[in-house]
Amino acid sequence: MKRCLTLLFLAALIAAMNWPSAEACGRRHWRRGPSVNVGSPALCSPIVPAREVDKTPRITFAIHGYEGANPAGGFGPLQAELEKRGFQCMIVLSPRTKTKTPNQDRAKIMVEALKDVKGDVVLAGISNQGLFMPLVAAARPIRRIVMINAVIPQPGKSFAEAFDFNRVFASELARFLAQRAPGMNETCPLSELPKVEYVYICSEKDDAIRPEWEQWAARELLHVEPVVIKGAGHANIVLKYAREVADAATRGL
Repeated sequence: MKRCLTLLFLAALIAAMNWPSAEACGRRHWRRGPSVNVGSPALCSPIVPAREVDKTPRITFAIHGYEGANPAGGFGPLQAELEKRGFQCMIVLSPRTKTKTPNQDRAKIMVEALKDVKGDVVLAGISNQGLFMPLVAAARPIRRIVMINAVIPQPGKSFAEAFDFNRVFASELARFLAQRAPGMNETCPLSELPKVEYVYICSEKDDAIRPEWEQWAARELLHVEPVVIKGAGHANIVLKYAREVADAATRGL
């Protein structure tokens, strides 16, 4: 069952152009609005543009999602766990577009969405979302970046140039999807990774990105000790293990 979930999770990301990321939802009430799925009802809590988010100074978690995505899952459980702990959590949506710079595109949308948000901001993302979050931190103040089973950009290079996919990815399917993803071949425009707080959370049984690579990358590239979630896989870490992820993401805040 867990392998089926991961395969579906990976395959869905081909349609989204990026390899692979979780989509998001929130509390289960219907709402219409300009923020998501224009013209059709969507679940949100709050899947809204930044202007609708409470601007009172406190810590805000920001997570990326895609417009038109099925909201029945994804980051919903993690969002709920963060809100239980008293943190605001906003899902910033971007359209599905076919460009050669998806990482920079997502970063620009996130920066724009956060422009009026007061207080500290924490970015959280899974898998290929690790490639764009540092770009946001280079463009505006960010307190912490939470990498969840994430790949990490190499300044001045594309991920494909910087790393051996056979060493990084755990399966033939994962390598195939990564090779087709434009974001993996997009050169990181940074000269160095931003100097912010980093938290790296990885799954003990990640079947898409090798756990040994994730733990190596956390220590060598981010200079932090990874938090390993026992029993978790690549996709289900933000679903079944949302409580453990939220604990690690908020520790020290």
